[in-house]
Amino acid sequence: MHLACVENNDPISPVTLERIGAQVAKLDATLETVENSGLAYINNVPFQFHFTSGNKFLSIRAVWESGMELDAPQVPNLFTAADSWNREKYFPTVYLVAVDGQMQVVADFIVAIGEGLDDAQLLENISAAAATAVEALQFMAQVVATLKNL
Repeated sequence: MHLACVENNDPISPVTLERIGAQVAKLDATLETVENSGLAYINNVPFQFHFTSGNKFLSIRAVWESGMELDAPQVPNLFTAADSWNREKYFPTVYLVAVDGQMQVVADFIVAIGEGLDDAQLLENISAAAATAVEALQFMAQVVATLKNL
């Protein structure tokens, strides 16, 4: 359940890609949509917007190519760094995926949208996702730089 601010009389509405696009535009970005998901570059960082679990949740995900190969001896340390982030910070969740033999770092911010959000809540969550994802990816980039210099 989301509580509306006293000063805010905006109606709570279902979250749609059209509404996400309108809020992303306020951040000087454009949402490109494909089927039930979208992509926007916010401050030059690519963010994927995807509805999950029967449209009860919105995943706002940033993906960074680490440049580290899957079989690199430092990969376990990369997993340890992601685990460290997740223990210390609650948002976004950081995890790793292997794509074509390369490790990608994912910063995933999940928003409960089952009851809907008003425009201010939607913008606040998108902004929080963008800010925390950048912080998480910067942390992981520093870890990768350190590991490559070992």
